[in-house]
Amino acid sequence: MLEHSDPAIQKRGLQRLCSQLQEGRLLVNRALIEPRLMNLRWSADIKVRSWLYNTIARLRTRSFRDYLFHQIVFGETDAENITWAVAAFFSSALPDEVAQLLKQPALTFFDTALELAAQLYYDGPILGRIEQKPFEKAVGYDAIFAKWYALLFGYDKVDRRIPEFTFPHVEYIGALTSHHDDDVAEYSIWSLFMSRTADRSAVQLQPAEVGARNPHIRRWYYRLIAKSAADVLANADFFKSRIATEQDVIAREGLAAGLGRNYVPSLAADMLTWFMLEEDELVRLAMAPHFAMYAAVDPAYEELVAAVVSRTEDAPDLTSKVLIATAERVRPTTHVTQLLTEREGRLARRSGLVVNIRGAIDMSDNSKSVTNIAHGGNVNVGSINLGDLENSSLEVISRIDAAGPQSAELKLTLDRLVRELTAATEITADDKEVVHAVVRDIAEYQRVPQERGRTLLQKSVATLRGVSSALPAAAAVATEIHAVIDAIMRLLAP
Repeated sequence: MLEHSDPAIQKRGLQRLCSQLQEGRLLVNRALIEPRLMNLRWSADIKVRSWLYNTIARLRTRSFRDYLFHQIVFGETDAENITWAVAAFFSSALPDEVAQLLKQPALTFFDTALELAAQLYYDGPILGRIEQKPFEKAVGYDAIFAKWYALLFGYDKVDRRIPEFTFPHVEYIGALTSHHDDDVAEYSIWSLFMSRTADRSAVQLQPAEVGARNPHIRRWYYRLIAKSAADVLANADFFKSRIATEQDVIAREGLAAGLGRNYVPSLAADMLTWFMLEEDELVRLAMAPHFAMYAAVDPAYEELVAAVVSRTEDAPDLTSKVLIATAERVRPTTHVTQLLTEREGRLARRSGLVVNIRGAIDMSDNSKSVTNIAHGGNVNVGSINLGDLENSSLEVISRIDAAGPQSAELKLTLDRLVRELTAATEITADDKEVVHAVVRDIAEYQRVPQERGRTLLQKSVATLRGVSSALPAAAAVATEIHAVIDAIMRLLAP
């Protein structure tokens, strides 16, 4: 993905690297990663550079220190990107290198967002302490300063160089939650959610005001005020209303993630109805574990889980897979446990089934090959089945009307993905069939009503993300899957 020519795919590759590093996953191929990062240093895309700085910071590599020094002082033109370059520089800088940077006459560092950014990854000597008046002035008018302050608070890193002022830090953050700048408000709400020392009592944005703010703010607001069962219970009427009225997919996913953490009896029926009616796969995925986790305390939940386990065989949809996996982990009731055991037995029996196809080929699910009786030769099962699938997929792709740039891009990326699937070895035969089915669904989006087409595309994105999550990040087929996802997202953009 990092070597792709499309900046959107390059950015996605950098984001995936950052996610792996944040989760504490070691990069076994680090020696291969850094040269690819080097190739992105002079990207014309602002977001690629931003995520490059973020990746360098998380790697804590010293290979880029000269580049970062140049970008901070001379090269980078975007003000927020400069702060991320500073965070990256300080992540591995030695004291004398820090001193050299701070001597640059073109750089105004102290009492600015740059000073805050430097704190995120820096473990060196304290540089000084921000005083109250400059701090309150900057946090009031400088959106980038306010966002960095919120970011540090969320990671519990504000106290090292920012002393306690007239008001505790949590009160400054609380005031920022109703900020007129959407990014500042979102960062502040996120920071209260992430912080180990804060709770929802600090938030100044009121439930009655939430509906007028953007979906990203609503997404984190829902998660913040649903951090505990007591919080959900105290705001049950608000949540009941938002379940019924929230229209945005991004915000609904946050609502589902927040409410899914706890069980409140007064909302159980609303949660079930919502799950049954919800069309977006990402939202359903966020909700699915909730019902298995709390099936032991709600008979209706147990009935839903039992129905999914007993009716779903070896190739369930992604939401059912998540629900079943959760049920297998928690084993909520005796009845569900019995159904899971029966399901495992059914799948074991099916694995030995011998099937006759068109009277010419005998195939056993225990074997990766099939025998062509007429000619006495062995042929790989994937070559037979998936060859037909490839032709079918390419045929429906050819019917896409590529009059607009977005649809032309989608058609091209779908074609590349299908051709890559044939030779790909990192993806299972079952997942190949899933991808082919999704490709055919995507190719039909122009032939259904517009709203139905959008829903179809959104569900396709969710399924492709689920498949790609099981693939190595460097796999070529994963790159093509993400190229299709990005093309769909651009097509869906207003």
